[in-house]
Amino acid sequence: MKIAVVLPRFPFPLEKGDKLRAYYHLRALSEIAEIHLFAISHTQVTEADLQALNNYCKSITILKMGPISTIWNLLVAIVLGRPLQVGYFFSKRLKRRLHLALDQVGGDLIYSQLARTILYTHDRKEPKVLDLMDAFSYGMAVRSMHSGRLLRWVYSRENKSLIKFEKRYATKYNALCIISAQDKLRVPHLQKQTIHVVPNGVELSAFTNRAIDSEHDIVFVGNMGYQPNIDAAEYLVNKVLPAYNTKFSRSLTLNIVGARPSKQILDLASQSVKISGYVDDINAAYCSGRVFVAPIFHGIGQQNKVMEAILCEIPCIVSSEVAAPFNFKHQSELLIADSVNDYINYIHHVIEGQIDVPLMVSQAKQKICQKFNWETQTQQLIKVIQNLE
Repeated sequence: MKIAVVLPRFPFPLEKGDKLRAYYHLRALSEIAEIHLFAISHTQVTEADLQALNNYCKSITILKMGPISTIWNLLVAIVLGRPLQVGYFFSKRLKRRLHLALDQVGGDLIYSQLARTILYTHDRKEPKVLDLMDAFSYGMAVRSMHSGRLLRWVYSRENKSLIKFEKRYATKYNALCIISAQDKLRVPHLQKQTIHVVPNGVELSAFTNRAIDSEHDIVFVGNMGYQPNIDAAEYLVNKVLPAYNTKFSRSLTLNIVGARPSKQILDLASQSVKISGYVDDINAAYCSGRVFVAPIFHGIGQQNKVMEAILCEIPCIVSSEVAAPFNFKHQSELLIADSVNDYINYIHHVIEGQIDVPLMVSQAKQKICQKFNWETQTQQLIKVIQNLE
């Protein structure tokens, strides 16, 4: 069986959620099929990045998008009322090149990731799977409610155009996938189609407790160019840390770790707040804090960072939004907080040893190992693929 995989970004290095998901889906699919990868890229793909995929792909084609083309394509998207994220990744020239290559490969099936690749694959005659990944239209709606006037308009436009776009093209695919039951409910405009829930997993062998002295009280890890993560970091610095100091007369230290820190993030640096940016050893980054705190209130999808922190045996305090896709139990597997007062009290409980952290972490880790490893989760994708054969 030959599967053509069409991605909006080259899936390595694994510093973004869509890349991480694509990488492990590729790895799983390579066990049952010959994989031909087609990846759009706005940046140069290094030889080392290509080598990371060579073991899983029979062929790799990079569809390079230049800056002038990108600007033009965004303008076209605005004129045609398309989502900006679709316009950013779509080029008629690259589509012609892709279709010629697909004809030469003669694949049995196409796996297309995100709405961003729909215009490249919707009109192909092969059986097709579209991985929506997250409820992006819902995410845009939520962001519009938490933004200033200009961004509110941009996000609102993106929400409406994504809904219209997905409604129009989703029926062209034989199967749709999404990351969680929570996100599935957030795309009511697609409920006439069968949507398969294919959650993310975590690489169990890649994360472990380093048994090192934690340099910081709190650690937060994520793509620090992603707005929900930026909002979470600002919430920690501007609300949680001052409130804790006021109530308990003690200053907390915070380590913010993640690629592409925005200016908003860099401006948070202080004596008590470290901005580590991208680090090679993410495992050590988790172990740099005594507690992992994720106050994400309007994110979408599934927070891999929580699974990784748990495998590192770091106690986690997260919002209800973050806990929901995992069905985690409050105080049994982690602590769920939805207010500043919740966060500071639970942080204090952990730091002062007022809760059985080893037991809580052990139960959370057991759940992750049993239910959220990549081998288990990707089997659901393989079933979707095999049912289309």
